[in-house]
Amino acid sequence: MSLSTLLGDTLQTKNGPLPTAQCCERCCAEQVLEGKTKIGIYFSASWCGPCHHFTPILAKAYTELKDSGESGFEVVFVSSDQNDEAFKTYYEDMPWVAIPYDKREGIKDLLDTKFEVGGIPTLAIVDADANTVTSDARSLIDKYGSKAFPFTEEHLAGLAEASKKEAARALKKLALEHMPDVLGASAKVLSSLCHHEWRESVCV
Repeated sequence: MSLSTLLGDTLQTKNGPLPTAQCCERCCAEQVLEGKTKIGIYFSASWCGPCHHFTPILAKAYTELKDSGESGFEVVFVSSDQNDEAFKTYYEDMPWVAIPYDKREGIKDLLDTKFEVGGIPTLAIVDADANTVTSDARSLIDKYGSKAFPFTEEHLAGLAEASKKEAARALKKLALEHMPDVLGASAKVLSSLCHHEWRESVCV
């Protein structure tokens, strides 16, 4: 399956839909997504409370990747809004591209089925050949932010291992910082026990 088959012939950009005249009718999506190695398919809507929480998190990760010079990532917004006006208002604050509202119905049904979308927000990732990389990128962005890119198993395993090591270092640092307090408290307890149990052999 090509990206055009998956996402449609035209994608909405901040400069409006990509005109069909700029490319053949079956490759417009590839033109917008040319050079992209990972594409996020973002299912969201203006009426969704959790979406309003997650969209800024995703936008931050997206912007960080762009600012770092990473050009291989793009996000395509798939709206679940009830009308075009709501779609336009919500999309105004998004930095990525979108499936045009008036062309979304058949495409959205295909995407919902492919990624088994049971609720929103949902973020799925596909590669340049429209192969699914993950259907749960939302949790990865929540956990790792822009560091989750490129969302491969090997990369994510490395992040998980690094997180474990960082947590262990933080725990060790915390223990060392509070060790004097713990030892001091232990000494006070022992002294108190010895004072009240001075006849016991351990305190003789």
